[in-house]
Amino acid sequence: MAALLLIFSIGLSWNRVATIFDTALPIENSAQPLLILASTVCITSFGLAFSIAAWPIGILIVVVGLLLARFVQGLNIRIAVPLSVALLLAYIRLVYPLA
Repeated sequence: MAALLLIFSIGLSWNRVATIFDTALPIENSAQPLLILASTVCITSFGLAFSIAAWPIGILIVVVGLLLARFVQGLNIRIAVPLSVALLLAYIRLVYPLA
C-alpha cells in the first residue's frame, strides 16, 4: 500500500518536473510555483522510495512511477500536482504516524 502511494506520487508529478529539461520553453517557466511544488514532491518521493527498503525495491518503485507518468501524460497538470502532494502526505501519514 505504501509503495503504491509513492508510485502514484512520482507518476503524477514527473510530467511537470520533466518540463525543466525542455529547451523549447522559456527560462521563466522554471520559477512557476506549480513546477517548484512538483519538483519537491518528486524528489522527496524518490528519496522515500529508497528509504523504505533495499535499493532494488527503491529502483522498482521509481521505475514503475516513471512508467505511470507516461500513461497519465495527458492528465491536467493543475489536477495532477495537488493530487501527487495529497498522495505523498498520505504516504508520510501512513508510514510515519504521529505519536
